[in-house]
Amino acid sequence: MDTTGGTNTYRISLIFAVSLGALFIALPSMPRYGMFSPDAWTVYELARTVGGDFFRANTAREYATGGAYSSAFAPVWPLIVSVFSRLTGNIYGGYLAAFFAYAAFAGAAESFARRAFRQRGIGVLSALLMLQFLGLREELSSGRSIPFALCELALLGALLIGLETAPSWRSASVGLLAGALAMTRFDAIPAALVVVLGAPLIGLSRSRLALLVGGFALAITPWMAYSWLHFHAVFATDNRVVALAVDRTAFVHDFHVRPQLTLFDAPSAWLYKVLRNSVTIALALLRSVRETLFLPVLLVLAVVQAYRSGAHPALPTFDTRTRTIALSTVATVAPLTGYVITGYWDHRYYCCILWLAELFALAYVTRGARPTALVLALAGGLSSVGTLWYTTQVSPLTAVRHEIDRTGVDQLAACLRQAGGKPSDGVVFAGPDVTSRFKFGAVTGWRVLPIPSNWERLGRLERDEFLRRFGAVFLVDSRRPPVTPIALHATSVDCLVPLQKISSVAR
Repeated sequence: MDTTGGTNTYRISLIFAVSLGALFIALPSMPRYGMFSPDAWTVYELARTVGGDFFRANTAREYATGGAYSSAFAPVWPLIVSVFSRLTGNIYGGYLAAFFAYAAFAGAAESFARRAFRQRGIGVLSALLMLQFLGLREELSSGRSIPFALCELALLGALLIGLETAPSWRSASVGLLAGALAMTRFDAIPAALVVVLGAPLIGLSRSRLALLVGGFALAITPWMAYSWLHFHAVFATDNRVVALAVDRTAFVHDFHVRPQLTLFDAPSAWLYKVLRNSVTIALALLRSVRETLFLPVLLVLAVVQAYRSGAHPALPTFDTRTRTIALSTVATVAPLTGYVITGYWDHRYYCCILWLAELFALAYVTRGARPTALVLALAGGLSSVGTLWYTTQVSPLTAVRHEIDRTGVDQLAACLRQAGGKPSDGVVFAGPDVTSRFKFGAVTGWRVLPIPSNWERLGRLERDEFLRRFGAVFLVDSRRPPVTPIALHATSVDCLVPLQKISSVAR
């Protein structure tokens, strides 16, 4: 009996576990990526609404729609974070959730690799190598949703292979999982649609297609009902405004008094915006490939291997399994369409594409052989020890305590109450610390109004309208008054941060 494959998988899994453990311990003290970003605090805030007034947001994230409810984030990840946050009692639960999601991704990637390439070990190894990508570390440290989206994509790929002959319940499961992916990240909607619309290409019967589509519809129906109830839209998402805007600098945190030009007003200008975005996205993706560390190495090894063999890689036969792998590939790349339309280019958005490229490169480089001990040792060593290169003298435990310390926000809330404020009053944060304003709203429940991202381009009357429309009462931590010539006056409260009251905006 050949036990080599099982032993190899065990070693890879052990190295992955040790590397992930080292990252888990070291990551909180990395200064480049503080643990919790504004997005992480908003997710935590929304997670706290589970079981109550669902998705009612204290911190404004979408000035285009207004109102008290949020369409800034899809609901699945806040639901998951709510479970872990109840266990920890604070936002640290998001950090734990992201790590559990990434560990699950390693297992899903291994399952997909075995089904797609009939090779053991490269799925877990691809997850291990991705730990070197700083964009992924940023997601993990902030407790955000991309690690879970990676898990869903890998699991979808594994379930799709052989789906045409699998039990009927698996077709329904694929539909549910595709819907869950769309409900985890709005930018994954194109990926989910590719799976649903491309399912006929892998030879599913009509009954199985119906089950798949039914599962997808079942997964997204609750959000559609929520969207109609609060936004009178079939499917609410704050990305819609940015996607349709002609202005290339449009952002979800913008505020406008008058409607802006959209695709329907100036289609040629909108198309020009998309073409310019395409260049930006392509350059950002190339930079991200360079930052993965291992992907360029694997691509070079693949070229060298092809050169030594004296032949190019053989083209695969277009059988059902190959079509299914192609469908999974297109689904993974599909979110690029959303990035091109909106102009989003942050390198962490490309984690899924980079992982799949790494997996394909591994499958080619190691074909007919198992991952070498040298690659394993190098990947495990860099993942375990390399994290220390980014740490400071602050211990991880101290870093965690600092991140979840609420002393400052409680003191500010006490100052606002002494100044006559109440939680429903709009508190405008204009200081340089972006994260603090989102933390304040998430922890205290006060109404927070971050300064719109296009504030410097707004005229005086437009600024007046913003403050009036959103009920702004207090201005916090302003290095230079951003609301002049609107009258401000200092409060009599002795507070650690500058606190002023906005007094001349008609309400």
